[in-house]
Amino acid sequence: RTTTIVNFVGLNMEDQLKALIKRAEEEELGAEFSDEAAGALVKALPIVAGGFPSIVECLMSGDLYEEAEKYYYDEGDEFPLKYSSALKSIAITMHDETEFDPNEVADVEESTEPPRGSIAVILGDTPRQKVIEKEIDFFCKKAVEHLDGLEMRSEAIKALKIGANRICYKKKFYDAEKDKFVVFPSVTRALLEHEIYDIAQKKYYGLKDEFPLKYISALRSLAVEAGGAEEDTDEMEGMAADCESTDGFFENKRLPDMAYTARLEFMGTPDELFEKEAEPEVVTRGSTAKVLGDSPRQKCIERELNFFIKKAVDDGHLEEGMRDEAIKALKIAAGKFAYKRKMYDPAADVMRIFPSVANCLIDGSVYEEAEKHYYDKEDDYPLKYISALRSLGVELGGAEEEVEEWDAVAMDCESVDGFFDTKPLPQASEFEFSEHNMMDVEEEGGPTRGSTEKILGDTPRQKIIERDIDFFVKKAGEDHLEEPMRDEAIKSLKTAVNQFAYKKKYYDAENDKFIIFPSVEACLIDQATYDAAEKKYYGLRDEYPLKYISVLRSLGVETGGAEEDTTDMADNALDCESTDGFFENKRLPDMYRTARLEFMGMPDELEYQEGPAPEVEKPETRGTTEKMLGDTPRQKCIERELDMIIKMAAEDHLDDAMRDEAIKGLKIAANQFAYKRKMYDAAADVIRVFPSVANCLIDGAIYEEAEKHYYDEDDEYPLKYISALRSIGIELGGAEEEVEEWDPVAMDCESVDGFFDKKPLPQQSEFEWEYEDEDEEEEEDDGRGSTAQILGDTPRQKLIEAEVNSFVRKSHGEHLEDEMRNEAIKGLKIGANKIAYKKKFYDAEKDIFIVFPSVAWCMIDNDIYEVAEEHYYQKEDEFPLKYTSAMRSLGIEAGGADEDVDHMMEMAMDCESTDGFFATKAIPFAVPEEVAKKPKKKKKKKKVVVKKKGKKTGDKKKTKKGGDDEKKSKKGGDDAAAKKKKKTSNRSKSPNTKRSKSPKPPKSTKPKKRHSTD
Repeated sequence: RTTTIVNFVGLNMEDQLKALIKRAEEEELGAEFSDEAAGALVKALPIVAGGFPSIVECLMSGDLYEEAEKYYYDEGDEFPLKYSSALKSIAITMHDETEFDPNEVADVEESTEPPRGSIAVILGDTPRQKVIEKEIDFFCKKAVEHLDGLEMRSEAIKALKIGANRICYKKKFYDAEKDKFVVFPSVTRALLEHEIYDIAQKKYYGLKDEFPLKYISALRSLAVEAGGAEEDTDEMEGMAADCESTDGFFENKRLPDMAYTARLEFMGTPDELFEKEAEPEVVTRGSTAKVLGDSPRQKCIERELNFFIKKAVDDGHLEEGMRDEAIKALKIAAGKFAYKRKMYDPAADVMRIFPSVANCLIDGSVYEEAEKHYYDKEDDYPLKYISALRSLGVELGGAEEEVEEWDAVAMDCESVDGFFDTKPLPQASEFEFSEHNMMDVEEEGGPTRGSTEKILGDTPRQKIIERDIDFFVKKAGEDHLEEPMRDEAIKSLKTAVNQFAYKKKYYDAENDKFIIFPSVEACLIDQATYDAAEKKYYGLRDEYPLKYISVLRSLGVETGGAEEDTTDMADNALDCESTDGFFENKRLPDMYRTARLEFMGMPDELEYQEGPAPEVEKPETRGTTEKMLGDTPRQKCIERELDMIIKMAAEDHLDDAMRDEAIKGLKIAANQFAYKRKMYDAAADVIRVFPSVANCLIDGAIYEEAEKHYYDEDDEYPLKYISALRSIGIELGGAEEEVEEWDPVAMDCESVDGFFDKKPLPQQSEFEWEYEDEDEEEEEDDGRGSTAQILGDTPRQKLIEAEVNSFVRKSHGEHLEDEMRNEAIKGLKIGANKIAYKKKFYDAEKDIFIVFPSVAWCMIDNDIYEVAEEHYYQKEDEFPLKYTSAMRSLGIEAGGADEDVDHMMEMAMDCESTDGFFATKAIPFAVPEEVAKKPKKKKKKKKVVVKKKGKKTGDKKKTKKGGDDEKKSKKGGDDAAAKKKKKTSNRSKSPNTKRSKSPKPPKSTKPKKRHSTD
């Protein structure tokens, strides 16, 4: 083979790469590299070259080709293997050639494995950040022992440092026992928690790339060895102060002691034993090793847990002892929850410290927390352990604690409280278990059903709740279910309803009586009840049965639970005591309430017929104006406006009037959002009550809420109703309300405010709409590169729009082949408006104010793309990765990575939207005016500006019958097709997502309205 000797003297890395590509073309390929491949390599070189001493080593590794793949055609295209193989072959040949001059190119190690483990400085220069970087570098270097000798990727190390910078050494706590300050959480402790890896994952390559599990496992093992599990951060948090980045602690901070745990376990064993090869892993069980700290509270928790763990085996709940890893995880979790609060019980004349370990073992939270510390991230905490410990928790009285009741009047309990020194081990509960039920379990061996066991306490409120639940459970078993409900489902339901029912009371002035709410009937309709019950139902992964939820909801509706206006009453309600006299005279729920309301005159003594009543198909009703909300002025105003809007929709936008079920759902949803706030507008000298019904109809939240009340859970709110109502909301001026601007200076608006009595019905907006003729429509460029104003007119919003526009213009040509889509630009602007330039910080060193975070910083961070994705087309559409990559590169180029936002945030204040900073701020990547305004095509166009007044009748657009409005059921051939439909996004988005392509009217007629608020 004839080799071409390349002289590298005086050449930079890029020129060296081009020379080697030329050599590969001559010696290996016999053909030229494609322009795309060569260009991708040149773009990738500066990103990866810093980790290699020479171009030869860079080409021998795989990192350059992985990075080049990102710039090679589209996202899914792989970098050609023939090019990477040719360059690797040349690099290996050069490494072995006698002509290779070590003075011209740095020495290359014999191994062709790519070097990793970058120790480049990522963070700032404060003492705290230097310590964090030093410790992360130390751990990453030690991790090589756990990673088969392979160092961690530089990208992972960088992401890990950013994560540690957000978490570590933020607080300090004075330890009176040892007379010293403890600065926490340490890097060692942070490496045990999920949070640091969640942050690191966001900074690790692309949005979809996961932080490697093998790195997490290795770093966690090292953190345990260095004693990270012994930091009681939860205990110190309550009495800690913020720690400055220049604290003297950082000057003398040593590296973590990797033999710390070894010395604790094998006291007296020489330190060098730790360096020996580890023994093969053996599963150990039933450990009583000390895991928590030395405070009286922690000792008490460990003592009780050791008792429970031993009892689980002794009593036959488990065949063998619990794994040590499960015990350790359980102790760490119990340390976060148990014995945190205390209150004085005047009835029993005792101080109660709660929740006890027995109570925690019944709740699902302790097992969710334990699962985080149990082996790897994807390992589930064993269901058999959960079941055994829950049984013991009930047996030892954990279910009898009134945690929800006590917490409202309790205070925090100190870890050194004298209670813990004298606390005896738990005793068996005095609760009477039914022998009959216990026998059933032994004989049948299956789940028991229909239990009326007492689960809650003895207060009048709890007795009423249990009685009502037993009543509903019995009715469900007799009339709706093939067999009674499982005992586990009944028990969890009672516990859940106890959290919500009869907590508040409200004085009804009209009827001159107190109303205690929410009732058990109302709770059975609410989803929150079943979410809470699911946490207490068998294992962590077991769902509360849907058939139970469906039946109980039906019974809740039949007994009038849907008629309680809890939202309206909650504003003026006060807490209700468990001993209120109301509970003494409370009757059982009225099963015939709804029937009597629907068929007035039906006798009270009507009883249910035996067997199911024959089903009578009700005629479909539409366009109802029936009163559905309460009698407050606010609710009357909302109903009045909605009735008008629904009528407009039927006349101008829909073929048929809206279904009554859809109207009901819409009114209930509007009641939750509309006219909740008010503020004084000094410029106009008026009080503004907002958001109006018209504004709510543009937003997506109202339709998400309405869908919850629209037929069954899986039925979607019809898209044609949403489209029609949004159009009317814009016509009536809903898009002109500056809700986000007004809300920070607004206050809550009462339902009886005088505003509602004199509020007129909404009028059509006088907003000026733009219309263009056909010539202009032909000139449109597929909805890309728009600089249309999306945000408001404050100096801050104008600056944000100008900067985002400059980033978008800069990206075209340099990073993107096509201009960005308008929908993506709009999403970026909305995202930047939520994050950028919200705070300002005084830099004493430079004697200036810094307004942050900048748009450049936002473009590097992940949050802006998450917000942008919410506003990008449909709910399931992802924000394009190529846009993210381009914007991040420009953000780094504009200096966004230099901002120490976390450091400034600690001492920052809010920045006003009219701050003088925005008037003088220079725009990155500014484009000359004549270039920025140069049109793409020269075509004649006409603009007609019409001030819209009155109703426009010529543009009525009727939707096709059927479609999303067809009622879906769970059975039948037509329904199967309906279920295949995608669930449309109910998120608010610009109405111009789909433009009508129908022909324009002649010039003599009124021009067609463009559905856009730009």
